[in-house]
Amino acid sequence: MGGTTALTYSLATRVDLLAMARLLTHFLDDPLLRPWTPSALQGALADPEQNLCVARAGHTLVGIAAMRYGQRHAELTLLAVAPLWQRRGLGQGLLTWLEAPAELLGLAHSTVSCPLERSGYFSRRGFQPRFPEAAGPDPILFLRPLTRRSS
Repeated sequence: MGGTTALTYSLATRVDLLAMARLLTHFLDDPLLRPWTPSALQGALADPEQNLCVARAGHTLVGIAAMRYGQRHAELTLLAVAPLWQRRGLGQGLLTWLEAPAELLGLAHSTVSCPLERSGYFSRRGFQPRFPEAAGPDPILFLRPLTRRSS
């Protein structure tokens, strides 16, 4: 495992459900990821307004992310990378992969909701709190303008 393993990103399929559920067992104590049960993953796969992306190192699933596409914004609803693969750019790769359709659709922003104390990852990637005065233990909305916009 390491720097020479090729990473690939693709849409998740039903075949990936077991591997995605296994990856999420690393985060059972995380209240933001707890709602992502196998049935929630299956629902995301069936949702035409949402993409579920997986990252693989060879044949091993090492990351997953989900984004819902609305009329003006794309909302990142899931981002999880296997602990041994964190800090290698996979989260950014998943985010970039999911934002590409949002840019093609001409959506204005990418959004994510998380508590302020856990927002460092997103802040370093250009996300800004929508209502910073609402900071507290509850998730708040963060926005980032998408780079390309339709005219």
